Amino acid sequence: MGRYPFLTLLARYAEETEGFYSPATVAETHRKLRKLGADFRRLKNEKKVRTDDPMKMGVLEVTELLKDMRGRGLSVNTVSKQIGQLEVFLDWCGNPVIANLREQNKQAIPMQRVRRLPSLPEDDFRRILAAADSIPGWRGKVAGFLMAIYGYCGLRMSELRLAHLEDLDMREWTIRVRHPKGEASWGEKRVVYIPEPARGYVVRYMTARTEMLYRRDIREDVVPLVPSVSPRGRLNFYTQQGIGALKRRVERLSGVKFDIRSLRRTYGQLLLDRGATIDAVSKSMGHSSTKTTETYYCRKSDAMVRDEIDRAWSSVNPSDRSRKVNSGKNDLIETEKYLSGYA
Repeated sequence: MGRYPFLTLLARYAEETEGFYSPATVAETHRKLRKLGADFRRLKNEKKVRTDDPMKMGVLEVTELLKDMRGRGLSVNTVSKQIGQLEVFLDWCGNPVIANLREQNKQAIPMQRVRRLPSLPEDDFRRILAAADSIPGWRGKVAGFLMAIYGYCGLRMSELRLAHLEDLDMREWTIRVRHPKGEASWGEKRVVYIPEPARGYVVRYMTARTEMLYRRDIREDVVPLVPSVSPRGRLNFYTQQGIGALKRRVERLSGVKFDIRSLRRTYGQLLLDRGATIDAVSKSMGHSSTKTTETYYCRKSDAMVRDEIDRAWSSVNPSDRSRKVNSGKNDLIETEKYLSGYA
């Protein structure tokens, strides 16, 4: 196995699993597992664990790693996620130590805490749109289109970034998501409705897109819905870094700190606040169940809950309430069939 068994097995693991996940997921997982491998080597050098070989690790190694993580102040969610990734890797190596430890003592491995991050206030979302509009030229039209579709349609960054021109239907006002999250396994393609507030941004963007291509003497259809123009004039899909640069410019102009995921959460919350059902919101966001929507994205606000409770009680006939209160009786127990007292 050589001097570094963890890295040797990790390289094989990456090769065998890369087809099951997106390249970004594979890269992130590989990076975090490499870091865990370095942690195990350090713990071994400090004589706290016996081995850093994934096939030979036992309860001692896992326990010492957990102590080390807590000692470095890592959050419960970070520890839970990294141990989960390590568990999958060790299982692949034929070592079920973490799975066994979970069965023996459920408290041994920290559970990830559900954390629903906040959405943006509507006024902040409007400032974001206004800031994008203030950017001159082609980049401003791109920024306005991206912010509007992310906020009014709830798409994930990659779902819009990788959209094709043919996915946009301006007659039916829909956009087709051809690359959903988890497309290689559980993800499903869907069609998302573009509501009226976003349509002006779509029209202005598509007009600017046509003009930009005409100025560059490009007559054929360009596949990316939102093409990125390189300094040499080449057109391709926007990268995450490219959209991130536009987002940061909008942040500076608007004074609102946000990320693309917060626009997605804002989409769901604004729909709920306007009376849309949780089922409609969940389906439009591409979730398999409303539980995911409510747990991680949006729920009815406290004010909406209070209003619904008030409406429920206001439906009771006032004369019925008065009769029951003034009668001095409890209709549930003061009857011939049931007399209060011990049986």
